Amino acid sequence: MAQGSKLPAEPSEAVPPSLDKMVTSARASDRKARRAFQRIISGLHRPGQYRLLTLTSSDAAPRDVQASWHILINRLRRLGIVKAYIKVIESKPDARSHIHVIIRGSYIEQTHLSSLWASVHLSPVVDIRKVEVGMEAKRGVARYLCKYLSKQLNRRISPSSHWLYPGACHAWRSLVKATIRINQLQAGSLTWSQVLSAWHVHLSQGAKLGNVLKHLALHQLHWYYYLYAFQNRRAPRVIGGGVG
Repeated sequence: MAQGSKLPAEPSEAVPPSLDKMVTSARASDRKARRAFQRIISGLHRPGQYRLLTLTSSDAAPRDVQASWHILINRLRRLGIVKAYIKVIESKPDARSHIHVIIRGSYIEQTHLSSLWASVHLSPVVDIRKVEVGMEAKRGVARYLCKYLSKQLNRRISPSSHWLYPGACHAWRSLVKATIRINQLQAGSLTWSQVLSAWHVHLSQGAKLGNVLKHLALHQLHWYYYLYAFQNRRAPRVIGGGVG
């Protein structure tokens, strides 16, 4: 606090509720964006080819863009083009909605995608771009999706069930708790760079997280991770992950 500044002397000088609500909303938006960024970047570390799609809505498009999306994604799955995805819906001021989505799968021509989207949503304008290999490209596309969350608090990231794997969120929360606990016992003994590196190796190689931690000689982290992961005896069954 700057020298000479004073605290409000009267209750009437307190921060207005409207301003307090704005600050709270901003913090909630920031937390949601961080969680979404982590979910997106984690999925991008799984093996596969990635593409960024933007699906628009024309004046003639039906209002229920979700229904059109479900028809499109089912067709793309039947064609073997999409294995997993993560998306966010952007609401425009004119009440139209656009979909921004990252897909994991094989190549699809822009003209083919345009034809499919026009047939289900009456909107031929689409954009498709390959996500280049490299951490900077992955961070860029993750930030691109997250910016639509900060604009609208009622929007959220929607991943498919195989964007990560069943139980991935449980494993991540256990890893975070273990890291925090270790640094509480001995400040600075474990960096987040080490933790994120282990997490990304776990995802990219499909190895069990516990095995990765032991391989990287993070034995204390492995012990606390194991402890937190199994505090809930009803921990979900995992595929391609877990604590073993």
